[in-house]
Amino acid sequence: MKDLTFIEFYILVVILLWSFLLIATLYIVNTRRLEKRGYKEEYINFIKKDTKKRNIGIAVVMPILGGLSAFIIWIFTGEINSFQNLIYIALLWIILIIPFPILDLRQTQKNYKNLAIETNSEVLFDFNHRILHLIFRPYIEILAAILVISYFILFIMPFHIVFIHIFLLWALYSVGRYSKYLTAPQLKDGYIYLYVFIMINQALIIFHIFNEVISRSGCEECLSALGYSLGIIIGGLLLIKFIYYIFSFPKFNLRLNLQ
Repeated sequence: MKDLTFIEFYILVVILLWSFLLIATLYIVNTRRLEKRGYKEEYINFIKKDTKKRNIGIAVVMPILGGLSAFIIWIFTGEINSFQNLIYIALLWIILIIPFPILDLRQTQKNYKNLAIETNSEVLFDFNHRILHLIFRPYIEILAAILVISYFILFIMPFHIVFIHIFLLWALYSVGRYSKYLTAPQLKDGYIYLYVFIMINQALIIFHIFNEVISRSGCEECLSALGYSLGIIIGGLLLIKFIYYIFSFPKFNLRLNLQ
């Protein structure tokens, strides 16, 4: 990534985004899958329409916000191709995106509430988020975030892409915590999606820590012996946490199926 120009970075992100949205849309709106999961016809029709509308909006808005982020960074720095400025662009890009999923979540919850009333559907709640906390322990994640952020600021660099993955972890947790008016199939599907994306971000955080430590090993000017040791220790602790979440999945899945 350090050799990428902004244009290459931008094109790569947009291609990955559009590819993901296409695959996700085809999977989510698949009628046979939805019927097998137990969705009612009214929910199937709504999910198809809502998913296509949302993903088309994401495909259009996100590239525009990416260009706007680059323009703002260019105004302040006069340059956008350095690795550091690519990080600034990515962080600003996420900041500009934040209001959209929040507004979308609120509107979607309102729509699901109305749909549940219209179809007389039973709505489920994860009481005290006990199921969600099997795959995301807030107190452990707070400690992990403090360790990782402190380590990168003190030993690696003040801004790093790993901060984005930490933010995404908490954004995903917030989506699960504040989602309401879901039927049994929606709760199960939603939590499975959350688990997959949470684990992807957990894995990427671990990768970045070990990648930075290994790439700087043998160079005391790049990373001190203390920094090297702490990086290995923190990376190891995160790996243990990652394995714990993997072994928590059977219980997590069982609790979901009992809903």
